[in-house]
Amino acid sequence: MNFNCNDKTKNNSIELKSPVRCDGGKTLISRLVHLFNLRGRGDLSELIGVTPGTISTWMTRDSTPFELLIRIHLITNVPMQYLCFGIQLDGMPDKYSFDEKERNRQTLSQPINADGGRTLIKRLIHLFKVRTRIELGELLGITAGTFSTWTTRNTVPHELLVRIHLITGVSLKYLCFGQGNEFPSVSPSTPSVVAPVSSEEHQPQTSLSVFHIENGQLVPSQDYHFNLEAVQAFGLNPKHKALVLQSANKLLFVSCAEKTVTEGTYLYRINDVYKIGEMQLLPDGKVYLLDNGERYAVNSETTHIHGKVVSVLERC
Repeated sequence: MNFNCNDKTKNNSIELKSPVRCDGGKTLISRLVHLFNLRGRGDLSELIGVTPGTISTWMTRDSTPFELLIRIHLITNVPMQYLCFGIQLDGMPDKYSFDEKERNRQTLSQPINADGGRTLIKRLIHLFKVRTRIELGELLGITAGTFSTWTTRNTVPHELLVRIHLITGVSLKYLCFGQGNEFPSVSPSTPSVVAPVSSEEHQPQTSLSVFHIENGQLVPSQDYHFNLEAVQAFGLNPKHKALVLQSANKLLFVSCAEKTVTEGTYLYRINDVYKIGEMQLLPDGKVYLLDNGERYAVNSETTHIHGKVVSVLERC
């Protein structure tokens, strides 16, 4: 459905330029504990896959974890208006209960792999029917330098996606993954009774983006096109997000769906610095980085696992 978002948002330009002021901290934590019918913050920590310390930091700083809100919305169909502001919409259940074996319970603890960087910028240019990044920046209040940083780091601006969804009604599934209708027939504020959509349920992917690490940042270079059989031969699931990392004379195929460290080579990020390294889960229950015979305990608070290298193609 082609829709001129400029027509829909021309009277909302100020709102589009201003970060949305959602509830955070203690208010949001209490809301989520109530929504999922939990006993307290400990249960919530386990459900959403973050440490109790992280939740305490959100409460102390009155933070709003926008990526988590998007994740909850996509998986449970709970309206973003409720998650952000506590607005109870007609037809919305008071609580959302999980079965212990329900797949969605496990999925809720895994961060979504939304499109970012250049892919997202192109999507927004198409959505708002503007011609350039400059025009898009004027509409959203974003500088050219910020767009460049997004492209270099493949950034996903979760707060902006929530802002656009709340103001325009554009589906977050479309904003995050380019899937489905921009404006679904079912209002985004109305919970659906159909099966929730997992962030991993992407369309078959045979075009893989190639990056290299430069000064600790993921820098895009080009796209490689493979047939379905080749993608599967490289150990990738075509329904899952993946990328190719160029390192010296090798191409490393990274499955972004494999974020739980067992043993192998992983693409990880520490304080926005990307690295490749060998990691292993040892019997003491801790994950270690292995480097030249030495091992270093991995701090889960500061280290984000981006994916596992599942195949290596080396030039002769």
